[in-house]
Amino acid sequence: ILKMAGFLSRDDSDDRLARFKEEIKREIADTLISLHKKIDSWGERR
Repeated sequence: ILKMAGFLSRDDSDDRLARFKEEIKREIADTLISLHKKIDSWGERR
């Protein structure tokens, strides 16, 4: 979609989209880990 909209070049050598995907995956994983820790600590306080 980003390539079709002109935000990224149609050149396959452009790796910005792949890097963006990896950053998003890492961000989601970090968020889920943080949420898991908060849920665990909340359960211990009860």
